[in-house]
Amino acid sequence: MFAKNWELIDGIPLGGWGVVLVIAGCILLLSIAMIWINRLMRNRPMIKDLPPHLLSHKPTIHWDFSPPDTNLYTFKVAVKKKGLGYKKTDFTDFAAPGTDFYNLYREKKLQGNLTISVTAMLNNKRFSTSSAVETEIYEDAVHRIKATNRIRVAVHTDPGDDVFCSYYKNEWHGFDIYLVNEAAEQLERSLGLTKPLQVEFIHYPWPEVIAAPNEHMVDFAIASISISKEREEKYGVLFSEPYYTASLGVISREARAGLSDAGDNGEVSLDDLRGKKIAVHQQTTASILLDKITKTDDTFSIQIHTARDNSQISEWLKDGKVDIVMYDYERAFSMLADGYKNQKLEPRTEVRMDEYGLAFAPNNSRLRAHMDQIISTNRQQFGQDLKKRTDRKSAAA
Repeated sequence: MFAKNWELIDGIPLGGWGVVLVIAGCILLLSIAMIWINRLMRNRPMIKDLPPHLLSHKPTIHWDFSPPDTNLYTFKVAVKKKGLGYKKTDFTDFAAPGTDFYNLYREKKLQGNLTISVTAMLNNKRFSTSSAVETEIYEDAVHRIKATNRIRVAVHTDPGDDVFCSYYKNEWHGFDIYLVNEAAEQLERSLGLTKPLQVEFIHYPWPEVIAAPNEHMVDFAIASISISKEREEKYGVLFSEPYYTASLGVISREARAGLSDAGDNGEVSLDDLRGKKIAVHQQTTASILLDKITKTDDTFSIQIHTARDNSQISEWLKDGKVDIVMYDYERAFSMLADGYKNQKLEPRTEVRMDEYGLAFAPNNSRLRAHMDQIISTNRQQFGQDLKKRTDRKSAAA
């Protein structure tokens, strides 16, 4: 009977059984579609952003997952190592996010360019999978430098600073850049590299540049950072050997301050500061020195104004609220304007002068050791170069 009941579907003649088969096929396709829609609508683990470069031997992976009852689920982390045909290595038995997966499976040498995804498992069956994220993981900075032939350095520049670090005409300039490039050439030989080491500079604001190495996006930071135990503890970094010892400088508006050049080499005497209104940054060598002098010499009468930043100090000097600013001589040139003068303060023994060092993440002790050796060998050369730069600025001021 069905054979007599022909229907036309898209121009194709079908008998009664054909209609049944078409309907069954539609139901099957609809069921498959519903299954996929259900899967797409399921909660999926969301991997929290990983930086493109993880210079750490203890990276952790975190993700968010919020089904009605999270306790029913376990997780499988899949890591694909690029360059080897995307061969996948599965990690199981993860009870919660935040696992240090690299150390657990270190023997698999999962380093370099990696693609990572997380699958939520329900009753040992796949429930849903996160989108994949990409990152690079290396044991430390030395390992990454050897693998990529590139060194990444955090720097900082202030407006008007063309002594330490500045950026113009699409290029980086200044003493910091010179030091890093000189060190990179020697690091090539020290690490046994066969190609020239590429140097990449990344700008950070102050004081974030000090802690930048701990983000593992850079190998170290240079920004005329004064070495101190307090900074090591506050920012969680390790400092290199000092590459330069700073001097104290006195910035003044020549027509107002009336400072002499009585000291050796045209330096300002401490006696010249009597009766002056002096601006300093808090907890600096300058502020510590003036505090000690005023406490031990009752006749040393000055007014100390503590500023929050360079902008406030500049405004005070411009408006006449203070007569002079006491600051690192080498860094003070970035604050000069027309009619301003920067002079060295005569050497003092009451305080230890600031020493500048490179900042490293704690796990990059190998790179720090290499840089310490380079600094030790070239410290005199570095000092001579910085002196030439400051002398040129002083002559032009």
